[in-house]
Amino acid sequence: MNRSVLASHRGERGFTLLEIVAAAAVFMLVLVLLLQILDGVGNAASHQSKRIEATGSARRALDTLAQDISVLVRRNGGTLLFNAGDETRNDALKFLCLSRPAPGATKPRMSLVSYAVERRDDPIIGANVPMLVRCDESISWPMGDESAVAEYDFPAVLNRSIAGSHVAAEGVFRFEILWLRKDGVICREPPEESAALSGSSEYRRVDLSAVSGFIVTVACLDRQSLAIAAGVDFSRLQKNFATLPVLTVELDTNPLEKWTTRIAEARPARVRENIRFIQRTYYLP
Repeated sequence: MNRSVLASHRGERGFTLLEIVAAAAVFMLVLVLLLQILDGVGNAASHQSKRIEATGSARRALDTLAQDISVLVRRNGGTLLFNAGDETRNDALKFLCLSRPAPGATKPRMSLVSYAVERRDDPIIGANVPMLVRCDESISWPMGDESAVAEYDFPAVLNRSIAGSHVAAEGVFRFEILWLRKDGVICREPPEESAALSGSSEYRRVDLSAVSGFIVTVACLDRQSLAIAAGVDFSRLQKNFATLPVLTVELDTNPLEKWTTRIAEARPARVRENIRFIQRTYYLP
């Protein structure tokens, strides 16, 4: 063999074991960092997807509520009724208004619409979870021999079960309403009409001449988080977002601000980061 070739081969030097171990360690470190970045991106995308799911249906439900207020209260001059909740029970709204008579009928119809949170079985997650439900029904007015609206049996209508219902928003577990009085006070209980409804109805007839509007705040979750909360203790989660005091004089006080400060106490922790709040203000004529 040529001596120059042998000399060149003898001058070559391979990697030592220490160098190979160090290179492998650097490679593993880079791989771990890349996996952490990918995992973080995946978690962020999953979290964002849950937030979109949780807020999407709730926003659509509040849009429907705005339409009901516009049509049933502003346009038709309807009656607005309110049932206040507490730490374990959500608020509820009902609308009563006159509408056109059915074809060929002489009596007008009354539209009865309600918004309330109910627990129902969700076939997708296989659990009984709360949902914001909208119910509506048309009833003839007057019902029997009554000849005037003043003789109408309001309590009988308010206490009846409304026939038609559909889920307005999945995942809504808190539904709270504050009233904006025309004197500038925000309160939990609205001013009532002097001719209050009689009977056993839990609903209060709101004096629309004394209020300028109301604030609706909802807390909602995506389906996966709902299933986790239902499996642990859903009532405990709801109590983290208790109702505000009966009378609140600070104009900047609302459920959204209070709930935001309380969210750190919400349990279970796996659900806490996916809770979303939505707040809307509705103005009355």
